[in-house]
Amino acid sequence: MPWLLAIAVEARADDVADAIGRGDLEELEALRARYPQDYALALEVGWLAFQEGRYALAEEAYTDAATLSGGSRDAVLGLAWTRQRLGDRRGALALLDQLDADDPAVAELRAATRDPAYAVLLAGGAWTALPSGDGGPATSATEVRAGASGRSAHLGGGAVLVVTQTPLDVGALDVATWGHADAGSALGGVELVGALFVDPNGDLTPGGVIGGVARWSPWGDGRLEASWTHPRGELPQVVRLSPSWFLPFGPIGVEPLAAVQLTDGEVLPSGGGTLWLVTRPLALWAGGRGGPQQSVTLLRLRASAAWPDRETAGAWAGLRLGRVDRAWVAGQWAGAWFDAAGARPRIANTLSLTLSLTPGGAS
Repeated sequence: MPWLLAIAVEARADDVADAIGRGDLEELEALRARYPQDYALALEVGWLAFQEGRYALAEEAYTDAATLSGGSRDAVLGLAWTRQRLGDRRGALALLDQLDADDPAVAELRAATRDPAYAVLLAGGAWTALPSGDGGPATSATEVRAGASGRSAHLGGGAVLVVTQTPLDVGALDVATWGHADAGSALGGVELVGALFVDPNGDLTPGGVIGGVARWSPWGDGRLEASWTHPRGELPQVVRLSPSWFLPFGPIGVEPLAAVQLTDGEVLPSGGGTLWLVTRPLALWAGGRGGPQQSVTLLRLRASAAWPDRETAGAWAGLRLGRVDRAWVAGQWAGAWFDAAGARPRIANTLSLTLSLTPGGAS
């Protein structure tokens, strides 16, 4: 009967309108499965998924919306923005050809999608030390990195010089030279890292690190760090695996992480995480971890030194100011707690400062 059909259509419209009003992506996605022919519902799912960085879902929803509407401006423009974020530059530009070239939104996306090469220059320094009364080493690091980037890819490399000075013996000096190269796109990337530890006085045998970082970004950023450390002297070798995943929820980000070390016949697990607040032009983060780890030079912080004591916990906090595609400055504090046998627990503090400049970068 026509009146029953009218009631059903009105009920569906009410369901969809209420869910859109609440902005609940999971609820809207469930409704989309029930009402696959609803253009407005598909368009809203695409927009909310895009805002949360769930680009695969946004692409699927915007594609449905474009099909249902016969190629509406909003659906095609949303799909083009999603393809651009996924690194599909050609796909985004092909979609823009379907729209009015004089539309300001189309011109903005076309400008943001062009793929010029531009330089990325980065310089930084870090300083790590145990309290002087503990007689631990003080470490300073200077890093210089350069690269070439576009909007869909990056290729770069750099070098770090790390000098370790033992406070109780001015003559004790260790030098570590790092080299690293990285390549990637919006969907993933890889960084290869190597280091050579040398004692200029010849008292310790050379050591080194070989490692890498793989990144995969279907939603957020998944990372897997892997390294093999052969310290100087008689410290044990360490094999380390550390997965983490950055999950964005609007301006808030959550990054759980774990680490497993194999050293001297032992397996040492640890875990923790970082909480992020990312806005423009400010980003803040803080986190920590717990669990025993043999102190090794971490890939994310080149200045950390390989010390004989085991770390029992760690914490970090930092901020970044500026635009990542133009110029920015970042500072971070990191602490590592040690529980040396027969001694009071002690902490190593690391302060780092990084400057980045992208001449002629993103528009």
